[in-house]
Amino acid sequence: MTYPHRRSAVLHRATGTCWRRPAAVAAAVLAAWSAAPARVTAQQTPPRSDVFVLATLYGRHASTPAYDHDVLRRIITRIAPEVVVLDVSPRELREQAVVPSKREYPQVIFPLVREHRYRAYAGEPDEPEFSAIVGRLGRALAGFRADHPALATADRAYEDATFGALAAVWRTPADVNGALTDRLVTARRAYQDHVAGPVVAEAWRLWNEHAVAVVRRAQREHPGRRILVLIGVENAASLRGALQHVPEVRIVDMESWLRAHDVGAAPPPSAARMDGASDHEPAPERRSRDGAS
Repeated sequence: MTYPHRRSAVLHRATGTCWRRPAAVAAAVLAAWSAAPARVTAQQTPPRSDVFVLATLYGRHASTPAYDHDVLRRIITRIAPEVVVLDVSPRELREQAVVPSKREYPQVIFPLVREHRYRAYAGEPDEPEFSAIVGRLGRALAGFRADHPALATADRAYEDATFGALAAVWRTPADVNGALTDRLVTARRAYQDHVAGPVVAEAWRLWNEHAVAVVRRAQREHPGRRILVLIGVENAASLRGALQHVPEVRIVDMESWLRAHDVGAAPPPSAARMDGASDHEPAPERRSRDGAS
């Protein structure tokens, strides 16, 4: 049996209200009960993360003064990410050793990861998925070039023309990461997918879907943290578009951000040039040639 004076003490401790005031007690209890779901909901909804998708150029950094390695370093430092998703395989991330085409990694990106202790994720697939995608793509492209040499020549000419045209307008880092670049690269990607066949298109789709999954994993493990995704320019538009539909992230408009922060300087119009060397090829097509993981 609970005596009145004991019940008064219990209620007073629980609600701060004397038991002789039942209306006040009831109001306090109802208020506490109604606030509880809101607190639970807030606890269950992790904060969203700002995600910066920054395009890299592989060998083309050397031929693009507005977006060379020094400029890339300044941009990454200015973004000050807490988490980075890199355009490397898990093996490359572990060993901090990449194929020669990824010149920006030993010269810029890996040193920054070590210096600032970014939490780093490999954006490319691990084995055996890596070799499966790259192998299918390599065989499909080799068959396309052997069976349809005229179309293959047209495809390469389209690629060279696309990047030649872009080189003429890449005056700032914002240009490289801008809407015009995304549109032209997306059109070139659609052309090859059409002429080279569904296996090629599927390889690119799987490659990009894996990158999206890694970004989502990084966000789940580091909710609310600033995430920087470094990815080849031919994949950047697809990744930005896919991440727009991910509710837990906010995609930063990279072109607007770069123009607002004025990280790089515009080179003279004649400084930009276009090289046709194979180490400029994007992932996963580049991977089908070098075979590294």
